[in-house]
Amino acid sequence: MNNRSRIIGLTLVLMPALAMGAGAPASGMAGSAGSVFQVVFGLLVVVMLILGLSWLSKRMGITQNFGSSPMKVVGSVSLGGRERAVLIEVNDTWIVAGVATGQVHALATLPKGVAPSSSEFPAAGFAMKFKSMIEKSGHGK
Repeated sequence: MNNRSRIIGLTLVLMPALAMGAGAPASGMAGSAGSVFQVVFGLLVVVMLILGLSWLSKRMGITQNFGSSPMKVVGSVSLGGRERAVLIEVNDTWIVAGVATGQVHALATLPKGVAPSSSEFPAAGFAMKFKSMIEKSGHGK
């Protein structure tokens, strides 16, 4: 995204707030109905401004890398209602973790970038092993 499109996007996001601030007070509106309209319109402008700025900060990458954590979630897959398998990268190691309600178990450790073949780590076998671990711990259904 180049600087020109960033400026255009920021202008479009800020335009309603600038227009509202520059306008003269509405003295010709009828009593409380006009006041309610102004409050609702002002709230909508503020919500739109917040959403626009959050979208813009995501697009520009401002929200990324605030903490320099050595851990990063590479991927995850759902195994059931509340069970997930998560692939976590820590320095030069991948850790396959089973995550269920209130517990996390390390299932395998791999060197970074080496994905297991389907014969080494079959999905059905993994799901069954994970389910049996949950049932053994007493948290199963």
